[in-house]
Amino acid sequence: MATLGDDSDPTTGGGDTDAPPATEPSVAPSRSVNWPVPPPEGFTADDLDRIPDLPPHTELIDESLVFVSPRKLFHMLVLSMLDFELRRSAPDHLRVRREISTST
Repeated sequence: MATLGDDSDPTTGGGDTDAPPATEPSVAPSRSVNWPVPPPEGFTADDLDRIPDLPPHTELIDESLVFVSPRKLFHMLVLSMLDFELRRSAPDHLRVRREISTST
């Protein structure tokens, strides 16, 4: 067990919890990727349909393309529970909607 200030104290660099020195990650050569270059006025919703080969989870946020990873099970469960509780507790004159697409 480490005591603050002794030779095993991880906050002073001692002990067996030291991380190995950081090294540059090795990157395997791959085919080149041509990322879409935004127009001066930014991307629009129409661009999402027009640009070929975008990753499946591409989002348009503030005129920029955002490439996000697929959701994990925990994320989907939380969304479902929130959706259920919002629908259950929302006043009759309000509707709950999620994951809608917008265009101008």
